[in-house]
Amino acid sequence: MNITLSTEMNVLIIALLSVINERIFDMIKPYIPSLSGKKKDEAEEAKRRSRHYILSAALGFLMSTVFINLVRPIFPFFFDMGIVSGRLGEVLGILKGCAAVGLLLGAGAGLWNSVFRIIEELRKWRKVIETVNGMGIVDRRGHAKKEKTG
Repeated sequence: MNITLSTEMNVLIIALLSVINERIFDMIKPYIPSLSGKKKDEAEEAKRRSRHYILSAALGFLMSTVFINLVRPIFPFFFDMGIVSGRLGEVLGILKGCAAVGLLLGAGAGLWNSVFRIIEELRKWRKVIETVNGMGIVDRRGHAKKEKTG
């Protein structure tokens, strides 16, 4: 089955798969002790980050094989084996294409992780602002209230 979609839809599909990859990875990560928590030693932290990326790319590979009918039309050049033809070429093309898309989805996981952290910080600041507004320190527009003298 070949699906033809607009460029915007293709970008949306890849972004959605990348977000799903990141969320699933965040659910799995607490069960892998070597991935949880930042390491103090720089070399250990580099190893932890590389394991993080490898597992995220493997999860991306799995997702791209599950959603191959959506991914293949977006990146047809990843799935073309060129010189190898026949059934072997098709299988190798699928493996190569899914591996390439998996690497892309794995790389996107770090981006979405940063985006989610920013959103969480904004939510925290919103609660602080609402608390400050409730205390009567600022007006509805966020400006400091002037104290009335006299």
